Amino acid sequence: MIFKYIIYIILIALITMGLIYIGIIKDKTLNGVLINKLYSKCIRKVLKAFRTKENLSAKEIREIIEDEKSRVIWSKRKLSVTNSLQFSNLVIDGLIKMKKIELLDSKKRIYRKVNYNL
Repeated sequence: MIFKYIIYIILIALITMGLIYIGIIKDKTLNGVLINKLYSKCIRKVLKAFRTKENLSAKEIREIIEDEKSRVIWSKRKLSVTNSLQFSNLVIDGLIKMKKIELLDSKKRIYRKVNYNL
């Protein structure tokens, strides 16, 4: 009889340890997840803006991603764009590397969406 209760206690302890371990892992990776989610969200917003306008300047892209926020379901923490100048440069560089946009005018920093429709 006592052996049965000892097994229950050990199982509850193992389940609790597993859940705590999963929580620690999620907490360690939370910053990276939030940054990736914010970056992806800003890229989507910029590409959506290119649907309505053919050309966008760096200033317009900066205004699009200004005050953008990201969060995940399992945490109360949020991440938002505070330095829109620096973050917009990262987004623009990422879009150029993905070959989604190209530079039209380097002095005015005007970009256009790359069309592969031939």
